[in-house]
Amino acid sequence: MNIRIDYASARLIGLFLVILSVIFFYYSLKYLYDNRVARIATIPVVLFFSLAVHSNFVHYSSEHFPIAILSTALWITCYVYTRKFSDRMVFIFGAVIGMMPYAKMQGLPVALAITLIFAHILWTRKESLRQFLKSLATLALGLLLFSAINLFFLILFSTFGDFWRSYILQNFLFYANLSNLTFGEKFSQFISMASSKRLNSSSLFQITSIFLIAATILFFRESMVRRKLLFTNTFIFFFYSLFIVVVSIYVVVRPGNLFPHYLLFLVFPCGFLIGVVIGEIFKLSENNAFYKQIKFLILLLMIAASLLQSYNLIKSEHPYLSQRQKYLQDYQTPLVRTILQYASPTDSIAVWGKRNDLYIETGLYQGVRGSAMERALYNNPDEAYYLKLFADDLLKSKSKVFVDAMAGEKKIYRHDAYPEIANVIENNYRMVDEVEGIRIYVRK
Repeated sequence: MNIRIDYASARLIGLFLVILSVIFFYYSLKYLYDNRVARIATIPVVLFFSLAVHSNFVHYSSEHFPIAILSTALWITCYVYTRKFSDRMVFIFGAVIGMMPYAKMQGLPVALAITLIFAHILWTRKESLRQFLKSLATLALGLLLFSAINLFFLILFSTFGDFWRSYILQNFLFYANLSNLTFGEKFSQFISMASSKRLNSSSLFQITSIFLIAATILFFRESMVRRKLLFTNTFIFFFYSLFIVVVSIYVVVRPGNLFPHYLLFLVFPCGFLIGVVIGEIFKLSENNAFYKQIKFLILLLMIAASLLQSYNLIKSEHPYLSQRQKYLQDYQTPLVRTILQYASPTDSIAVWGKRNDLYIETGLYQGVRGSAMERALYNNPDEAYYLKLFADDLLKSKSKVFVDAMAGEKKIYRHDAYPEIANVIENNYRMVDEVEGIRIYVRK
């Protein structure tokens, strides 16, 4: 597409999606309760993003689009619950949640959980069975909208086979080769990661745990006193939010990978659970002195947690700001400087191996579609397809520079170990330099 990607533009996209998610999160709670509840519950969520320093939270990641989709869907769910029923909003909900398979497969269980909640709301608000079935049909049409648009363009550009093999089958392969750890072992890893001090993110999850334990005790007591389970018109959302949190935890734990950016799937579900608990306590405090005291304790807890997390960040040196002088000088690695000696800003580059960062740091156009070749080479049953795809793209783009970033790895992973790639390089490129074991080739 001849579009350059750099760290700044990627960060801005991530920031935009986070802000969008926060806005929809805020209005979800505002519709359910009021501005006070929404403002208080938004504090830990905003603090999480504003005080995070780990690279998995600061930079753009594959979770940013999914959390924006899920926050939007949650807002529509709250809107439909508190406002006059509308088939248009049902369709929009379906259209939004239907984007999830193309944002990140990992988020599908959370999307399904919110969809089931939405369907339950449609059932509880139905005037007749016929109206409910009509709403389900409208929801189904919305869910299929983005898939239909996607399918149209895949057929139009004859890329359905590539999409199926590169995205759908690769996701199935990824989940078929997950960690062999038991779920209990994976959950233990998750607890360690979520509570790690180096992530500076544990306060949100600690607050969620405190609110959940306290709310369970308080609400159980209240239900015993009143002899009914749902003692406010919005209390069902306590169970809804708990359901979303449980599914979100499953989404993070199931792969068995200690990737901190997976925790982004938990930020807004935890915030929503906190908001619902606060909202219900505020409702109960209207005519109850005991709950008024609880409300005061909630405010103290929020202030204390905010000050503690802020203090921990302020007293330590910021890992990025501490290196500002280096980056303000337009710092380039020796490898990047060497590559740019052989290419102009309008040229493209093809990288074989793990160094996807070279596409960004050189500022050159990406000459091949496969930016993460190691996934295609390491025990992949579809290896031949990816090798042909890489070779064909290289011939079509006529990239000025080819970099073998696997040169420092085992010989079996170098480009010349694969005849399909080796023939293209031998006939069209010549080796001009080697930096830190990484070979640089220029088109003849």
